[in-house]
Amino acid sequence: MVDRLLEEGHQVIVLDNFSTGRQENLAHYSKAAALSIHRLDIADFEAIQPYFQGVDWVFHIAGLDMPQVMYQTLERFHQQQERSY
Repeated sequence: MVDRLLEEGHQVIVLDNFSTGRQENLAHYSKAAALSIHRLDIADFEAIQPYFQGVDWVFHIAGLDMPQVMYQTLERFHQQQERSY
């Protein structure tokens, strides 16, 4: 997603706690002026709110995939799914 948006000339803001991914996956963009990466929890509304000012689109891809969810507790599932709305 990040690759495509940057290739098309968009400004990209990544908000992620990297609990299932790695920030190193974006390392090749470390000098890209059009990309800003912020390590935080999307369930923390106060922390994420400023990043939505002036934003035209939001792509929510923070949910866990089903194989991971099956092995998580119900509480963890709710944290990933319900709090992100």
